[in-house]
Amino acid sequence: QTIEHTFMQSDKIAEADVSRQQWQFLYSQDEQYHFMNQDTYETVELDGEMVGEAARFLLEGQEVTVRLFEEAPVTVELPIKIDRQVVTAPPGIKGDTSTNVMKEVILEGGAKVKAPLFVKEGDRIVIDTRSGTYVAKA
Repeated sequence: QTIEHTFMQSDKIAEADVSRQQWQFLYSQDEQYHFMNQDTYETVELDGEMVGEAARFLLEGQEVTVRLFEEAPVTVELPIKIDRQVVTAPPGIKGDTSTNVMKEVILEGGAKVKAPLFVKEGDRIVIDTRSGTYVAKA
């Protein structure tokens, strides 16, 4: 349902109680993600829906920013750029260098991303976590 409301210039609106905390990702099991609050050392379990797209780039021990609303976790945010090691990369096909050809590589943690032909197994690459795309070689 949609409700229209016009605010006057003199109206005051209470600010939402939103805060951010640094948490450490511990492990995942059956679509449940376990984190440790870095301030209190308390372990917190979040479901896969709350973690969202960030789940594909999570590695054990990685620090993330968790946004809290009224002290309850709402979203998990990764740094904008992360570097990961390439675990599997098919060989480039000779002659495909004239255009911007990409190949699918598998990163540590199991994420699949498109990368240029020159990327090979063992390379470290930088990934944009917002779009899941290759940025540069690390």
